[in-house]
This record gives sequence, C-alpha cells and structure tokens, in this order.
Amino acid sequence: MSNETASQDPFSKNPLNGQTNHSSNDYDDQDDLFVSAYPEDSNKPIAPVEDLMNTIDLNDDLSESPAPVSSNIDSSVNVASSPDSSPVLISTPPPKSLPATIPVLSNTNTQPALYSFSPDSNESITGPASSLQSSTNKPTPTINTASQIQITVSEPHKIGEGMVSYMVYTVTTKTTLPYFRRQSLSVDRRFSDFLGLHEKLQAKHAHLGRIVPPPPSKSVVGTAMMKFSKQDEQSSSTEFLSKRRFALERYLQRNAEHPIICADPDFREFLELEANLPRSTSTSALSGASVKRMFGYFNETVSKMTYKMDETDTWFEQKQTWIEQLDGQLRKLYSSVESLIHHRKELTVATAQLAKSTAILGNCEEHNSLSCALSQLASTHEKVEKIYEKQANNDFQYMAELLKEYISLIGSVRGVFHERVKAFQNLSTLEQNLSRKREQKTRLELAMKHDRIPPIEEEIRDLDNKVEKAKEDFETISANIKQEFERFDINRIRDFKQNFIRYMESLLETQESLVECWESFLPESKSIAV
Repeated sequence: MSNETASQDPFSKNPLNGQTNHSSNDYDDQDDLFVSAYPEDSNKPIAPVEDLMNTIDLNDDLSESPAPVSSNIDSSVNVASSPDSSPVLISTPPPKSLPATIPVLSNTNTQPALYSFSPDSNESITGPASSLQSSTNKPTPTINTASQIQITVSEPHKIGEGMVSYMVYTVTTKTTLPYFRRQSLSVDRRFSDFLGLHEKLQAKHAHLGRIVPPPPSKSVVGTAMMKFSKQDEQSSSTEFLSKRRFALERYLQRNAEHPIICADPDFREFLELEANLPRSTSTSALSGASVKRMFGYFNETVSKMTYKMDETDTWFEQKQTWIEQLDGQLRKLYSSVESLIHHRKELTVATAQLAKSTAILGNCEEHNSLSCALSQLASTHEKVEKIYEKQANNDFQYMAELLKEYISLIGSVRGVFHERVKAFQNLSTLEQNLSRKREQKTRLELAMKHDRIPPIEEEIRDLDNKVEKAKEDFETISANIKQEFERFDINRIRDFKQNFIRYMESLLETQESLVECWESFLPESKSIAV
C-alpha cells in the first residue's frame, strides 16, 4: 500500500482528544520509505486477467482444491513478453522453499531487504496455532502493515473501589488485514493485560533478534491517585489517564506496524478476544515472577560487564557506538523538553492569576472606560491562558512522548544486541566443549583405551550437531538484527519528520491565536477616555 494512502487514513485521530486529523503534511506524495523492500523485477509486464483465466480449465472440480486460484498461478506461471506480441504465459515448476536460516552477508555494508521470509520456513513466525486463526487463511508477514491497521485506545473507566479497583480501556481496531476475523473489533483491556502481552511477545521474538516495542512504564503515584479518587473527584487524575491512554495506543500501534509481530497469535488474540484475558500475575510489583525477573536482570548486567565478545563484524561495532551516542543526545533533548513543558505550565498558572487580579482591579475602578478596558484585558488573559495550556499539551504530545518512546526503544535495541552476544557466548562454549572432547579422544587413542572411545565419539557427534545449530542461530540473529535495525532507522526518521511538522504547525497556530487575541484588545485600550 502506498504512503499516499497511509497519509489519508480516515482512521487517523488526535491522540489526546480523539478527534479525527486530516493533515496532508505527514508525507510527500513522492516519498517512498520502503524502496529497498520492492523486488527488482517489479517493472516486468504482467499478463492480463483474461489471459490468465484462459489458462484455467473450467471443467476442473474446484471444490477439491482449497487453495485459491491466484496462488496456484503465482507459483507455477512466469510472464514473458516480446516487442511484437502480448505477454505470454510460460509454465515453470514451482519454486523450492527457502531455508529456515538466513546466512550472514559476506559484505557487511550491504543492507538486507526487509523481511523476505518464506512461508515454508522452518522458523515459526506466528507460533502455535490459535483458535482465532483459520487453517485456510494463515497470516503471512508483509512488508508494511502500518497502513492496513489502525488501533485506538479510548474510554478509560474505573472498575471497583479502593485498593481492588483498576482502570479498563477500550481497544478499537480497524483493519483490512486478512488474518483478522473482522475489519472492526472492540475489546476491553486493563493495564496488566498490556504488560502480559509484552512478556509473551518478548519471550517469543527477542531471542531471534527482533526489536519488540516496550510498553509504557508503571507509575506508582498515578496508580494510587487513580485508585483512591472518587467519581466526582477524578479530574485530578484526568491528565495521568490521558497520558497513559495515549502511551498505550502508541504501544499497540507500534506493535501492529511490525509485519511479524502483527501476525503473532498472542497479539491478534489481544485485539480480537472479547472475553477477559487470563490475569497476568507476573506483572505485579510484588509477585515471585517479578523478583525472579529482577535477579535475571542483575545476572544479565553482570554478564555484560564480565564477558567481552570478540566482534568480527564492523557493522555491529559501528551501530552499537551510534546507538550509545543517539541515546545520550535523546536523553538531553528529552530533559530540555520536560523543562520547557514545566515552565509552560507555570506560565499558564501565572497568566490565570494575572487575569483574576486584572478582573478584580477592573471591578474596583470607578472610571468607566478604564474599567471596561481592564475587564477586557482580564478576558484576553483568560484566552491566552487556554492557548498556553494547549501548547503545553502539544509540547508533550509531539515532542516529549516521542523522545521518551524512542529512549525506551533504544533499550530494546540494546537488548537484541545482547541476545546476539549470548548466542555467540553459547556457540563459543559449545566449541570449547567439542575441542576438549576431541582432545580427550586423542589421549584415549594414544593410551590404547579403545573401550572408552565409543561413548566419547557419541558425545562428539552430539556436540558437533549442537555447534552447527548454534552457528545457524548466531547467523540468523545477526541477519535479523540488521533487518530490524534498518526498519528501526526508517521508522525513526518517519516519526520524527511527522512529529516535527505537526509541532511546527501547532507553534504557528499558537502564535496566530495570540496575535488575534491582542489585536482584538487593542481597540479597547485606545478607547479609554482621558
């Protein structure tokens, strides 16, 4: 689907107020962010539909062939053309399945194409079969799913009271992807369901080198404020709920943009299953799983500090250095934007106080024209206060959240780099064990202890197979990381471009509104009688 279609998505909404946006500045009409994903022979002529239909025997019993006709044609027919004739169909044998593993590219500077996986690959892309998935409509990873699915999170409402209360969010999905049951879906999910979804996706995809988007972080203060606020006092937690709703929506949409994660059965179940999901107890801060996870993080940190991988691929060295630099710069910019938002909110409060004081002064003034001017000035300051408040929200929406999201994503990128180090460490350990066993066999042969050699040979064969499997895993995760990193870089540039344009538009709108306010007040000040 083209980027032009994506930019005119009728489902696009403002993340804070839920209103539909119709911005035409998100993409240029000629932009193409996924050039490397197109096949090289995409310009070859395609046979007309009439010619394709003429090749089909209408006397065949189609009921015995569950596969669609188009898929048979694609796998067994090539199109050739000549200068003096229309395209000709040439019958060829069906292509063989691609291997499950992806070899490491000999040229490390060559960027691999995005997601050229074979559906017949031995590597499971979608995991175990789901009850929601039809056997004749299996999900196949596509190059770009962002323009085919739109997810919104809305209507946060409180269930229960006190410590046992929790917030439920309505997740609405609109999609044209074929492996979803319906084009429009709506389910209710609590915050722990989002955390449980991330744990499942992380366990299935991170060790393969795929960047799994992180969920919004927990907020103890915000959660406590939400739990103990009454129905008539929930305005104090409105800002917290608005920010969390927006963060959850971005989290789901970022997962949906990933062509493999979007087809994952757990992700589709999260969007489709109307019943409540089984509660994920491991997401609790005081659960045994969380304590175990904390010790796991500690062990990984120690492993990162004590184990040094001898890197042979300069691509990974360059990207890891670049990621560290990008992380530092994003954190500095995020700190500056947070400070800007804080001062903008202080300016909003100060402007409101100024409007109130000016109104009081106008009521005390005996001079009629001056009193009217002061009242009008107070009204103008109230309008300016609303403008400042709106701009503070835009600062958060278009800048702060984007920076915070990418700081978290960089943490996931670091995670997949560490998974590659773990794969290399496992390979090195197996190779060392294999070398020791071979040395042990040599010593036994020299000592003429032939009765002890067969068990050693069996262990050597077993270790040899494990080493080959570990090599394949290491090559696979290395190739996957390069694909994921290319996709991460493309999305980063796209997201920053979109948000910068929207942010500049919001600043321009703010300044225009301020000019209108003060221009409308100017005649009042000139009409004061002296």
